[in-house]
Amino acid sequence: MVAALAVAVSLALWLTAGVWGGRPPPGEDTMGHLVLTRFAIDELFLSGKIDGWQPRFMLGYELFLVFGPGFAWAVAALRALSLGQLSTLGAFKLVDVGSFVTFPLAVAFLARSFGLRSSAAGIAAILSLAVNSPFGGVGLHGLFVAGLILHQLGAIWFCLALGGTLRVLSNPDWRWAVFTGIGAAGLILTHARSAIVMAVVAAVNFPTVVL
Repeated sequence: MVAALAVAVSLALWLTAGVWGGRPPPGEDTMGHLVLTRFAIDELFLSGKIDGWQPRFMLGYELFLVFGPGFAWAVAALRALSLGQLSTLGAFKLVDVGSFVTFPLAVAFLARSFGLRSSAAGIAAILSLAVNSPFGGVGLHGLFVAGLILHQLGAIWFCLALGGTLRVLSNPDWRWAVFTGIGAAGLILTHARSAIVMAVVAAVNFPTVVL
């Protein structure tokens, strides 16, 4: 599985090589997310606020009313960890590309949580890069054509939260419970609508795991 994961990450880096560099990543919604992320960091987070009214688009709206602050927090955290060496654009792009590159790792974890062997989980990680949904979630089209960045980042938390839920059902250990709670919190903060989908999927799989 380790070899397969190395192949998956290397392949993901190769697939995203066209967007490396100093320019903003492509995507229809990408620049909008960049503008809102800059506003969140410069106008809200640096002022000690966690949410607020953004006036950048239309008449304005509460910034995190629909989607949570998870993505903006990730960008701000990277900037802080770099001690300001990374610009907002640089950190934004790192989270953007990084969410695609690390997605196969989350898929492998989910596959193992479903009971697949290590080799099968590694193959699942590689094959996850073949998914190319135009509606976002996973794939180059959704990320770099539609620009659904929050969907791609949320897909990682979805796999971790669902995989953790399955592990709690099969092995009720407090450490897996904590892991699942962190995964669910990350999903809610990044893409709350997917948390509803995860709850439905977990409910469907519950009797299967128990039996």
